[in-house]
Amino acid sequence: MKGSSHKVENCFNLQNKLSVVEFKISDHDHRLKLLEYKSIDLEARCRRNYLLISGIPEEKDEDCLQQILIILREKLEINPCPPIPRSHSLGRYKHGSTRPIILYYLNYRDTLYILSSARK
Repeated sequence: MKGSSHKVENCFNLQNKLSVVEFKISDHDHRLKLLEYKSIDLEARCRRNYLLISGIPEEKDEDCLQQILIILREKLEINPCPPIPRSHSLGRYKHGSTRPIILYYLNYRDTLYILSSARK
């Protein structure tokens, strides 16, 4: 009898431990989901100051920022242009094709201003 009661007690202990582990896993899953959402939110907030411009012809080793500034001033009539701390083309240069250009603005309002001017 002692052996069977000991086995039953061990079984209950294992069930309790399993319940604790299942609860911890559930809690970790919930925390992981929250961290994923926070990460996505932070990425989106960080990227909202970026502007992607495509369809601008380019030559090899040409400064894309100068090309963009000319377009902003002449085509969109934006003067003075908001400061653009960073800009670069995506991908490798290929003769006869255009690459998208990424612009980074310090202020989200500058990005909105450029977009609203482009829609006019």
